Amino acid sequence: MEPRGGLPQRLALAREQRAARGLTREVVEPHTGGADFTSNDYLSLARDPALIEAARAALEHGAGGRASRLLGGGSPLDREVERAAAEWLDADDALLFPSGYHANLGLFGALIRPGDVVLSDELNHASLIDGLRLARARVVIYRHADPEDLERKLGALGRGGAALVATESVFSMDGDLAPLLAIAAVCARFDASLIVDEAHAIGLLGPHGAGAWAALGEERARDPVLAARVLTGGKALGASGALVVCGAEVRAALVDRARSFAFTTAAPPSVVGALRAGIERARSAHARRERALALARRLASQLDLPAPAGAIVPFVVCGAEAALTAARELRVRGLDVRAVRPPTVPEGSSRLRLVCHASNSDAELEALIVSLRALTLPRTSTSPFRARAQALVVAGTDTSVGKTIVAALLARAATRQGRAGYFKPVQTGTESDTEVVGRLAGAALRLAEPAHAFPLPASPHEAALAAGASVDVE
Repeated sequence: MEPRGGLPQRLALAREQRAARGLTREVVEPHTGGADFTSNDYLSLARDPALIEAARAALEHGAGGRASRLLGGGSPLDREVERAAAEWLDADDALLFPSGYHANLGLFGALIRPGDVVLSDELNHASLIDGLRLARARVVIYRHADPEDLERKLGALGRGGAALVATESVFSMDGDLAPLLAIAAVCARFDASLIVDEAHAIGLLGPHGAGAWAALGEERARDPVLAARVLTGGKALGASGALVVCGAEVRAALVDRARSFAFTTAAPPSVVGALRAGIERARSAHARRERALALARRLASQLDLPAPAGAIVPFVVCGAEAALTAARELRVRGLDVRAVRPPTVPEGSSRLRLVCHASNSDAELEALIVSLRALTLPRTSTSPFRARAQALVVAGTDTSVGKTIVAALLARAATRQGRAGYFKPVQTGTESDTEVVGRLAGAALRLAEPAHAFPLPASPHEAALAAGASVDVE
């Protein structure tokens, strides 16, 4: 038998294996001398004088949280910020946690009982996933942002415990928006409760920045299917901490049973003071949120990417090493951009996670666009559609056998089920199949330009050869 070796040797070997796949991580200090296109400080409030002064003033309550709030820790500011968040989101109450991770860990453990089931979007954030694991919940994964798949899986559960549905509103890595209205309708049909993590929507979307759920309209604010919303203080609100905004019964359950609330020290008063000021500033930061959203839309448009729901624009590349190399090159140019790789994102979807802020200048955005275009990177696809989208491939062994018509029929049907797009990698002949499919399938279909176009109406390799070109299949 080979010797086992000690823990350091085992860890070194594991790190070598991760390094071979480009998956090791390191703490890179903030690029303070350049343009921030990576942090979640969407409204640029983290250095806002009002938040800094509020944090300083809160020091009258002490420098630290001292103990769990159940053991007398915290300060009177804790209850103030809870009431402010509840009033902002038109809810009954809220409970403050030291971080968004604490909030999601505690929330599910407090609400779930044996026999309950949670249906979770496949791209939910790690804190949601870990909260479900800690709660030992029975978890059913539904396809990303797919209310039809959610409905099928809820319908297959049969009778027995309660059902909860968990989703982010704006997803942290892809920047797209969950179809909350459709999801809520499914929950209502099956008497399921809904939990919405608003971490990347709060401050940016909805009236007065109250989030994506608030954007659905005032009549939805107290929808009985909505059990709780989680909003974090360390992103658009410019501070730290997190709040579960909910009804009185849910708050009572959290105080009684949330382990990450009961068994951790309360947030320092300075953090809570800054968070309270961050809520006030975010509510009235109309120009800031419009600026951040407009920059993100402009960035996506200039890169031929889908319009983002919030301030996050994913720029997917081929391979973890390529993402790391690109991030390093951009930082050399004074642009703080970071690579995101598995397991944070699915295999095959390593990316640069581009984030726009209210404080980014037009010149900085233009520099980012120019620099990204100048990078020689292998992209996963020339199509701007999602790397994890369900794909239907239409193929045939001759011209004029009906591939375009079949594709148009499938595309038209797909648009009736949700978001759908059409992509023909290689166009041969003078008639554009993309235009034909777009005309037949309707305006709801998103179209991507072909990667290659050759005039000879023949197979891709023959048409390319006739044009003196070649097609790189990979």
